[in-house]
Amino acid sequence: MRNFAIKIASTGEVFPPSKQSDQAWFEALEKAHRTTHGLCLCLDNHQERRVSIRRKGKNLHLARFRNTSHLHHKKCRFYALSSEQTGLQGYTTDAVRDHEDGGLSIQLERGLTPPREADDRNPNLPATPRVRAPGERRNKISLGGLLHLLWSEASLNVWYSDQPSKRWDQKVGNALLRQAERFHVGHRTLDEAILLPAKKDEHEHQRNQSIVNNAYRSGLRLVAIGPLARFDYTRDEDLPQLRLGAPFGIPKLLLDEATRSALCRSYANELGAWQRGEKVYAIVQMALQAKNQKSFADVADVLDVSLLRLSARFIPLDSSYEGVLEQHLVDAGRSFTKPMKFDHNDAVFPDFWLLDMGCDYPVEVFGMNTPEYLQRKADKFDLYDNPKKYPKGWWYWDVLEHGEIPSLPTAEQDNAEHN
Repeated sequence: MRNFAIKIASTGEVFPPSKQSDQAWFEALEKAHRTTHGLCLCLDNHQERRVSIRRKGKNLHLARFRNTSHLHHKKCRFYALSSEQTGLQGYTTDAVRDHEDGGLSIQLERGLTPPREADDRNPNLPATPRVRAPGERRNKISLGGLLHLLWSEASLNVWYSDQPSKRWDQKVGNALLRQAERFHVGHRTLDEAILLPAKKDEHEHQRNQSIVNNAYRSGLRLVAIGPLARFDYTRDEDLPQLRLGAPFGIPKLLLDEATRSALCRSYANELGAWQRGEKVYAIVQMALQAKNQKSFADVADVLDVSLLRLSARFIPLDSSYEGVLEQHLVDAGRSFTKPMKFDHNDAVFPDFWLLDMGCDYPVEVFGMNTPEYLQRKADKFDLYDNPKKYPKGWWYWDVLEHGEIPSLPTAEQDNAEHN
């Protein structure tokens, strides 16, 4: 991931990366904030790649615009796949809408604020089915879709060959929090209701506790995101509760029979990976129980939950074979991204996109032979055998035909200027 030169749109001033820590840079951002935007110069063409200038506390920083993120250089820090390359195409603009300042408005299936007592709807409706009807576009985003959106906006589904450092739970939590500050849900921003991984007595622990305390007063339904705790057969066999790792400041999460059954039915593969010791993240929407004056513990009922299987680098995975391929790509020093499906499982997406080929380059691993799977495989062959769309072709590994991973295509030499 690279920094490139930024032009201030209103003044034409250009700041290369080497000047983006100077006092003149911060003064330019201060003047431009709320009045104009930046232009990323990662590519030498006539397409406009706007970046927003946003304030976080006393500091100003840049953020990409989602609808132009795919126009950036594939190694630019503002690059992301287009909506057509991910499951975002399965939502209407009512579900996810861009703001002029680079923020997003989202409509959740179950809001952060419970309906009023006069509302005759059940506030604890069953979780939305994970698989949508073919061709259906949603006006609201599911809890699992929210996790995918946060993950992709934080670029946690991307890995670069020159990745500067490893990822860990608190670092990932901070990346998710920065995105939650951009997500508008009704009259609030998501960071007002989100709980993230925290170690005891550290800043994140105090933040989580403050969010919980505020929710007791406001009645907000909170959202927690974090890794499932290491599987313990005695404690987790019947899933009476959902245990998270780095859980400090997060209430005890109780599962009722209906929610537990839906979880086991929809996420059997992810639960199996968790039991084998793999990293699995959960996103949980909860309703706090009334405060027990005899206990210091916070307790909440889980209203909905979604799981995300991850590699050691926090790249989302759909299967064990994808995990093998992801590790192979990392070991080979390749740059790639995992397209997030959201709830759009009827669309055709590759398992990964290579980012070092100079063009869109799909990568697939095939590991099943059921009739439905073979039809989907045939659809992908038809889609990718398109020289106009994929001028350098595409790559696949058929596990049932070849036990060993075939040779990867040669990466394009990157001569992009970024200093």
